[in-house]
Amino acid sequence: HGNRPDGIGTVLQAERTTFDEIKERLRVLLENQITHFRYCFPFGRPEGALKATLSLLERVLMKDIVTPVPPEEVRQVIKKCLENAALVNYTRISEYAKIEGVGELSNEDVPAKKRLDDIMHLAELCIEVLQQNEEHHAELVYWTWLSRAFAWFS
Repeated sequence: HGNRPDGIGTVLQAERTTFDEIKERLRVLLENQITHFRYCFPFGRPEGALKATLSLLERVLMKDIVTPVPPEEVRQVIKKCLENAALVNYTRISEYAKIEGVGELSNEDVPAKKRLDDIMHLAELCIEVLQQNEEHHAELVYWTWLSRAFAWFS
């Protein structure tokens, strides 16, 4: 962090401020990529990019170069990203379903059987997206599981 062996800091306050601003912008970008992982890393490509993004986010969350970020803090950030990702995915699936004619779910003039069929179709689309997430973005699921497993030891 720019410290000399004699303990005198060599980073100017303006440089530190600029560094913190860039670090914050990077954190926001990484959280956005994790939230939109299906679209930033389609079908898990490029290979390992999502895992590298998670690792970089963990480093960006560090307060300084020697103090690791608490696992719970990383978990909370990723949990928030995944909650937002679920909303993004559901919103896009809903929009896609409306294109296919499922968008009349709340209309009272639509027969109950048609509404039920439309809801079933929407549920099938959601299940398909979840299966694709497991298949192509396993490192996100694995990393989340791994961070929970290590929480037992911290």
